[in-house]
Amino acid sequence: MLYNAKAGTNSNGMNWILGEDGVLTIEGEEKIPHYDCGRYPAPPWKDVREDIIEIHIMDGITEIGIHAFKDCSNLKKVVLPHSLYRIHAYAFWNCEKLENVISDRTDFKFVYDDREYDADRTLIFGVESFYKVPWSIGRWGDFYIRDGVLYHTFSKKTEKLVVPEGVTILNRGSMNYVDVGSIVLPQTLEEVEDYTFLGSVVKEKMKLPDSVSRFTPHAFARCSIIWEDSQGMREVARKRRQYSKEERKHIPGYFSFYSFHLLKRKTLGNFRILKIKENRPNRINKEDGSLQSFVFREKIDVGASIYRRLRNDKVITAVLCESHRVSMVISFLWNDEMQGIYAYLLYPAYKEGKKKIYGKMEYDFFEEDELKDLFYISDGKTMVEEGKFYSDDPEVSEAWFSSDACEYEKGETELELLKLWMSLHPEVEI
Repeated sequence: MLYNAKAGTNSNGMNWILGEDGVLTIEGEEKIPHYDCGRYPAPPWKDVREDIIEIHIMDGITEIGIHAFKDCSNLKKVVLPHSLYRIHAYAFWNCEKLENVISDRTDFKFVYDDREYDADRTLIFGVESFYKVPWSIGRWGDFYIRDGVLYHTFSKKTEKLVVPEGVTILNRGSMNYVDVGSIVLPQTLEEVEDYTFLGSVVKEKMKLPDSVSRFTPHAFARCSIIWEDSQGMREVARKRRQYSKEERKHIPGYFSFYSFHLLKRKTLGNFRILKIKENRPNRINKEDGSLQSFVFREKIDVGASIYRRLRNDKVITAVLCESHRVSMVISFLWNDEMQGIYAYLLYPAYKEGKKKIYGKMEYDFFEEDELKDLFYISDGKTMVEEGKFYSDDPEVSEAWFSSDACEYEKGETELELLKLWMSLHPEVEI
């Protein structure tokens, strides 16, 4: 339904009107504000944004704020004045029918592109300003690339993304929130910057070219990517030692030789006790009996083995103790409906008004890569000898257990385990 007219005035003097033809006209002497972030409210045209077909911004408006026109699902055309020199992040996010952006400023520059530019003819746009916008893909292709640096990914293809040869640097955040079957990186790639793949999901194994020689500590943070064994990834593994403990946990650790194992005949009631073990190499001998080589088993880390156990209908429950007091009781199990890992926190208690509630549900959609962060530790010897992998604090001790998901009862399972565990540790208090 189209309104005969919908209009309003912003506190900074910005006037807008949506006509029955679907044209939203905005005039004023300042910027269109940021919306839907922090203290800023939703845009005043939020309830009618599906009716917006065109946007005409009058001369005098200088900037378009964050989220200003996001999710305008029927928007096809935008006309910008010469006075407008900046489009902020997410401004036209998810406007999947926007095919025409008209401005007499002929040079559109991504905000992180630090090249010199003519202020009178350049329009600067921000992160995800044109996310899923056909116009941007038609103008630049899948990527915004300049002088060998890939700054931004416009394409949200679901099958395959090929980064062209000649790209030497993946800039900070340049391929974030991509959900794709595969990504092919160029053999010219040399450097990967912070949060390049933040939030991205790549379903097939991905190869890091051998040419990569530099990467920042958070280059591979918070993404769901399984890397192929390659010289590039061996270099990543080697360089882990150059970074601090906090930095290292964001760098892929697919070359760890440690994983979760059940201890034989070690149980606590109905719970199996878990321990970290080192994966030993298989030895291959020649026919004459002499040693030929070592062939390592699949190189998995603690996060990968936890993930696999959860996918096989197991529940992982942990009891953490700090200075002779229980500090946390938490369970992890697979949620088929959400296709993620469901975390149930029994303890510590949290407050709701004046009441203390023991037991809090949390949905944490950990991918395998995120579990590496959760169960991270840098010292393999400590992992094997002490079984520690949740905390490096010497005052914190941990006990980890596995049980069958079919027998799991929210809250009851954790309470049963806690009682059994505390019966063996009379020195510990809640």
